Amino acid sequence: MEDEMIRDRLVLGIRDEETKKQLLSDPKLTLTSAIRTCRVNELASAQMKTIIHSPGVSEQVSKVTSRNRRRTRPKNSERRSPKQVRCKYCGSYHKHDRRSCPAHGQQCRRCKKYDHFEAVCETASSQGRKSSKFHRPVKQLEEEDDTGSEASDRSYLSSDMFKIEALNTVNGKAKRKWVAKLDFFCEDQVKSIECQLDSGATINVVDISVLRKAFGKRAKVKPSDTTIRCFGGTTIKPIGETTIAVASKQASCDLIFQVVSNSSKGSEIPLISAESCEKLGLVKLTQDVKLVRVHDSAEDIMRKYKHVFTGVGCLEGEISLSVDPSVEPVKQKPRRIPVPLRDEVKQKLDEMVKHQIIAKETGPTDWTSNLVIVKTPKKLRLCLDPLYLNQALRRTEYEIPTIESVLPELNGARYFSVVDTKDGFWNIKLDEKSSKLTTFWTPFGRYRFLRLPFGLNVSTDIYQCRLHEVFAGIKDTIVIQDDILVIGRGKNDEEASRNHDRVLEELLERAKQANLKFNKEKVKLKQRSVRYMGHIITSEGLKADPSIKEAIKQMKYPMDVTEVKSFI
Repeated sequence: MEDEMIRDRLVLGIRDEETKKQLLSDPKLTLTSAIRTCRVNELASAQMKTIIHSPGVSEQVSKVTSRNRRRTRPKNSERRSPKQVRCKYCGSYHKHDRRSCPAHGQQCRRCKKYDHFEAVCETASSQGRKSSKFHRPVKQLEEEDDTGSEASDRSYLSSDMFKIEALNTVNGKAKRKWVAKLDFFCEDQVKSIECQLDSGATINVVDISVLRKAFGKRAKVKPSDTTIRCFGGTTIKPIGETTIAVASKQASCDLIFQVVSNSSKGSEIPLISAESCEKLGLVKLTQDVKLVRVHDSAEDIMRKYKHVFTGVGCLEGEISLSVDPSVEPVKQKPRRIPVPLRDEVKQKLDEMVKHQIIAKETGPTDWTSNLVIVKTPKKLRLCLDPLYLNQALRRTEYEIPTIESVLPELNGARYFSVVDTKDGFWNIKLDEKSSKLTTFWTPFGRYRFLRLPFGLNVSTDIYQCRLHEVFAGIKDTIVIQDDILVIGRGKNDEEASRNHDRVLEELLERAKQANLKFNKEKVKLKQRSVRYMGHIITSEGLKADPSIKEAIKQMKYPMDVTEVKSFI
């Protein structure tokens, strides 16, 4: 399929109409036969130009004719009327009219000037005159010309062919699975651009037209001392290089791109090298035995503790909510639930009753709140709306760690894993009195929470305190809210890998003993860089998450005090 695409691009890009017709007329045309036909025709064309237009060669040919005593009739193309003269711009014979000259408006491939062909270029003629006295007899001269023409032809065809292969076939259907949409960041701008992932490339390449279209002159291009060598040996000199921050769904990093200028249609897709694909988490090196073993060792630990990722957890003990007695209890008016959601809400309520998250309440209660329905594409979440209850609750304040406060613990880290506690606050039981405070209305009767509900202003403090109690004493772990970061540090990758697996196993064993459950779908296992608490953590340090920065930029400007508080 790939050869057919290259063949089609080759045929469409040929400038010689006769050669194009010859290729199109062949019903069994392959890439190999197309290249062979192009080389033969190009070589023949070069030889014809040498025979017809070169004065030196014409003179030698006449000697061969006299020596062999044969009369050669001129070809039709060489017959001309007395009024026709040889044109110094194209080398052929025609009436003296510049507008009808085939070379008019054409660029010379030797000196790059216009309105003449390479065969009659003055640069070529002057070089030929200087070396004419060293010419050997006709046979040797023709052999040298053939070799030179063939080499020139091969160089020209190879350059054209590999330009098509490297830059013009990335839109083909056969390679669509290797195309990824990545976010490019330049100053305060971000653009999503389709990129070609090339595991065989060692550098990143982007066309200047892509940069200008995406960022204008904001993308700074500086001189580059790199020479790009394509498959087959042809080389391309980039016009410069630029450094751009690029982010995928897995990670982000700063990449150096070699900037090229290619006017061919279809060359606008940037090329991402193997090393950059690995940094962005787009490909995984499976041929590196160490990397496979490193990852597999963590996978083995995950399989060993598979029960930690199933079911609903429940930590030992109960907690009690403290209420300010000076605040009068409030019973909110029942809030209606949209009719299309009633069946889903009833199904979710029954599920929560089954897992002992909530229970039906039929007795009198002082506090009654409403329910908040949070609908996502994958599931329905029921939260408490304790507007008045939050005003009465007494907070037992607990210091929540920040990412900045734990930075020293990242020193020497090489591997990272992130695990997310499943159902969060629901892992903590409420005592009977506290459970009564969380009673809420539904169209199917009143219910109350048996576990710590989402929505209470004290839930985060209580949950953070309990998690710290569960995982106390485990080194190289960071617990912030419901996300736990596992760190593998060491002087080399091997030592860091062993330490990471030891910490991960200790963490899962502690969770198993405490009956705390983790969310398997959100696990990020043994990576070089991970997203954690709005940042990207790597072995090189801490970076801001580009997606968070972009979300902040897209927010509308606050117009009043309420919107300012919401923004903060």
